[in-house]
Amino acid sequence: HTCVDTCPENTIAKDGVCSSCHPGCLTCTDIGYDKCLTCQESLFFLDNQCYQSCPRGYFSDHTTRTCVECSDGCTSCYGTGVDQCVACNDDLVLGESQCLANCPQSYFQVPDIKQCRRC
Repeated sequence: HTCVDTCPENTIAKDGVCSSCHPGCLTCTDIGYDKCLTCQESLFFLDNQCYQSCPRGYFSDHTTRTCVECSDGCTSCYGTGVDQCVACNDDLVLGESQCLANCPQSYFQVPDIKQCRRC
């Protein structure tokens, strides 16, 4: 064993020893999957965890390497805007990339897929 002032990346000082962070973490506060401070380069950060792909209701921000919440009603999106939805909660329909209670005028709901199409 060698004494060091600071532990190397992907480790944390615990009981006088450098212990490995969870493999997805670049830096961490403790050992465990939910103790990350930052993530490995290919992963996305959310709530002290690192993900290969962000969970439902979030999109992967490739600039900040974080999972960002979709707007209300969206279960899948490509941005935070209300007009950037790809899929909606079960009680809503998707129209013009927005999650709506009903299809707008001059649109109809496509049966079984909960999407609005122009008449």
